Amino acid sequence: MKNSVKVLIGCVVLVACGLGYYFLYFVKTPLYSMKLIADAVQKKDIILFEQHVDINSIIDRGYDKIIVFMMKQQKEVEADNPYALGFAQLMKPVVVSKFVTEAKTAIQDEFNKTANSVEKQSDESKEKKNSFARGIRDIKEEVRHDSDAIVSFVTTAQNGDDVVFRCRMEKLPSGKWKVIEVMNLDELFKKAMDMEKK
Repeated sequence: MKNSVKVLIGCVVLVACGLGYYFLYFVKTPLYSMKLIADAVQKKDIILFEQHVDINSIIDRGYDKIIVFMMKQQKEVEADNPYALGFAQLMKPVVVSKFVTEAKTAIQDEFNKTANSVEKQSDESKEKKNSFARGIRDIKEEVRHDSDAIVSFVTTAQNGDDVVFRCRMEKLPSGKWKVIEVMNLDELFKKAMDMEKK
């Protein structure tokens, strides 16, 4: 009788430790927030998505990388040309504002699609549309400090290629995390341009 009570108490302690780890630690990690983002995309939950993805910051931080990338593609303009870089910075507020508006509208439109239109799509089309949410895999926390972290994940592009995203995340006052930058946005932009050419 005494042994069974000890085993029962041991099991209760183990379960309590597991629940404590989950609710007191894991739900406040960048990996958990990345899982919430994937769930938000799959469930088309715009509120949850916006809680964990800062579109303004991603586009603002990505603008400079894209400009430098595009300048490198143009043979007649040097990537470190101060006049071209100055002009790009002058245009940045207008361009970023326009891209943010278009990105938010596109995300909102995608999330607002009715269940009827989703049901009418073929299974193949559904798979392509939802491949991002279902295809997020190999989520890794590369670096974490008190208030920021770098998390990477792999997803599959529509052409079947693996695409690696490296995201900088910022810790929120609630203890959860928010994506504020896609660190390899220039590489992803190049891949997208290459895919369009094919």
